[in-house]
Amino acid sequence: MISLEELKNQCLPISKLKKYATKWVIKVLVIRRSLIKEYKNANSEGIRWQLILVDKEGTKIQTTLFNKDVHAWNKSFQLNQSYYIINGKLNGAKPNFLSVHNDLELAFMNNTEVVEDKYKFKTEQFSNGFTSFDEAEKITNGSLFVKALTGEGRSIRREVIVTNERYDRKVMTLWGDFAEIEGQMLQSLESDKPVLAFCDVKSSIYQGDFVLSTTPVSSLLINPQFEKENNLQEWNDNMKAQKIDLSLMPSRLMQTVRQVKITNILNGSLAIVKDMYYKFNATVSGIDNSTDPWYHACKKCYMKVTIIKSSATCTYCRAEDIDYEKRYRLKIDVTAEDQFLRITLFDAAKYYFGCEVKDYVLSTSEKKEESEYYRKY
Repeated sequence: MISLEELKNQCLPISKLKKYATKWVIKVLVIRRSLIKEYKNANSEGIRWQLILVDKEGTKIQTTLFNKDVHAWNKSFQLNQSYYIINGKLNGAKPNFLSVHNDLELAFMNNTEVVEDKYKFKTEQFSNGFTSFDEAEKITNGSLFVKALTGEGRSIRREVIVTNERYDRKVMTLWGDFAEIEGQMLQSLESDKPVLAFCDVKSSIYQGDFVLSTTPVSSLLINPQFEKENNLQEWNDNMKAQKIDLSLMPSRLMQTVRQVKITNILNGSLAIVKDMYYKFNATVSGIDNSTDPWYHACKKCYMKVTIIKSSATCTYCRAEDIDYEKRYRLKIDVTAEDQFLRITLFDAAKYYFGCEVKDYVLSTSEKKEESEYYRKY
């Protein structure tokens, strides 16, 4: 059997592979394992499974396995593990489908061999392939907040809110099995606030905001080791040491938008522009504390639901036994320049209390008066 040292000497970077070549050795890191899915078309039916692999230069290649090959290799190729792949077929990338490589796609053959590599996979060169929020192609970022999984089938999605060292928050929408696999992984790591590197994501403008979303070939690296990540991780660790909750820091939008006065809002002197943001300073003069500052909301429309024996009914959606969640609704009166204004805060109430709604409800569930959040309220 060939040794790891011999494989290392024979190894080629993906960038040197030629289309239709069948004899070669590459060393790759597994950065994505899709769900195994059923398929059916005019010619055949069965199951398929996609892998996304990357070499030490940061060049990616994908392979889609079918039927017997899925069963043969599914126990191999563990996430974040590196392998030598010996021989296979290098087909051209299909023009009608997204691919992580412009020209090549890997196919396994009967003589394909796979050898697990026990040594640490070096990712220092990956840094060259990642850019900032502003450049908007690929991103590395820090803190995250993960919203619940919604939808079904191909429309399954999950939203992740990420930020960088300038508190420049962006929404990353995870779609399909990415929402299920990586989304669940991120939810379990939410309190750790890891540094993330998303690959092959799509940017767009939605309702005036710059947003990012995954594609069928997106992948994710968690706490990768390269220069840009190390700099961000150092900043992230510093915030944790100071016990600063990144999700509660003023966003870059808050720092840069135009500051106005309440008078400008009340007298209608501001230009009415869609998706225009303003900020103003005011003093809280009163709080509607006749009810708790949260309610049970329909997950689909966010309207208040009626709960009878743990079953929720949404009159707006005209549906029974629906999924619901706790959501902030805080009504406050503010004053400035001898003017008064009533404001209703929903998710933004977490900045007022300094905690998420689930933490507020938990802290007030038994002895409300002993809750630091309730006393502030």
